[in-house]
Amino acid sequence: MQFAVPMDWREPTNHVDNCYFCMTPPMNMGWSRKKKGRLKYSCIPSAIQAVPHSADMPILDPSKKWEIVQDYVEDEEFISPGTSHDPDFEAEDLNEPHRLNQAELSDLV
Repeated sequence: MQFAVPMDWREPTNHVDNCYFCMTPPMNMGWSRKKKGRLKYSCIPSAIQAVPHSADMPILDPSKKWEIVQDYVEDEEFISPGTSHDPDFEAEDLNEPHRLNQAELSDLV
């Protein structure tokens, strides 16, 4: 089923009466066709329910409404994580283990 308005999930303000997952009963052994009619979805502010499409509410077509624009970043401006551009930087030998002394160990705690 397609929806004119998708379900909108927001962060709940409290978990007692405004949390969709806390208020929805668990699916013990799944839902059968018989049980499906008894399933009640909570209508709360943190989870606004989806609206099925109709003649008044057609399905939105994103290709007609929005235009996707890609911004390209120059190679010089992009810095990948974990890289250094400091010319004076010298990496330590990582093959030798670094043994902590008591002062360094105390600083960690």
